[in-house]
Amino acid sequence: MASAGVAQWWPKYAVPTEFIHAADQALYEAKRGGGGHIALVYPAPEGEGEIIQEWQPHAAVP
Repeated sequence: MASAGVAQWWPKYAVPTEFIHAADQALYEAKRGGGGHIALVYPAPEGEGEIIQEWQPHAAVP
């Protein structure tokens, strides 16, 4: 099964490479869980200054 990493664009990203880095983080997190995982990464709410990661261990993709 394939894994996927998803990043949400946010104005906090100063340059496009920050967005690409966030997507890479999500993909590596999904791969770490094994096949069939999806990981989402997006900036934390204003003032928290960190990235929030969520993952779902078993996602069915038709």
